[in-house]
Amino acid sequence: MFDFALLQRQMNAEDPVSVLLRGHLWIESMIVELIRAELPIPEAWRELDRLSWSSKLGLAMAQGNAPDFTSFVVLNRLRNRLAHSPTFEPDLTASMELARAVAADIQSEKNVHAITFDLPDPDTQSPADILREAISTLLEYLVAALTALYEVLANRFNEQAERLRAFIDGLPSSTSGEDGADSNQHGATTSASS
Repeated sequence: MFDFALLQRQMNAEDPVSVLLRGHLWIESMIVELIRAELPIPEAWRELDRLSWSSKLGLAMAQGNAPDFTSFVVLNRLRNRLAHSPTFEPDLTASMELARAVAADIQSEKNVHAITFDLPDPDTQSPADILREAISTLLEYLVAALTALYEVLANRFNEQAERLRAFIDGLPSSTSGEDGADSNQHGATTSASS
């Protein structure tokens, strides 16, 4: 699914532009995965990749799978400034804006996955380091959200499978085979010893 070794290599760049752009892309891919996980046939919705960042985020939030974090908005705004202004550099001011938003979000009640984040020190850390810490925290949160979603979906699947087994077991048997197993009219075989 995700190449975490590649993610780590890309996020370890010393250039704040690379950290911001790559981090934004990785977060977007996690958001898309949160959306796809809930779709019965995700590959049938080819237009999902064409949605804007805010539409993808809004859809994941509407599904209940992504938090309404201000830091996602700040991250996207910084990325858009970078994409549309050749003079914009993610400096200490910009990186601390994101870090402060992440800290506020992580300290809020919206943080249901117990992720922690300590506000970086702009006197000792570079813009790339601050961006990396903030974005890594958001990625950690999304991985926790995706893991929790997969657990919910697995439980939902197991419950549906149990209901289906109970339904099949409750169907009347139409024939009995010589090996002691009963075959119902739907082709399901049950053991005579059960």
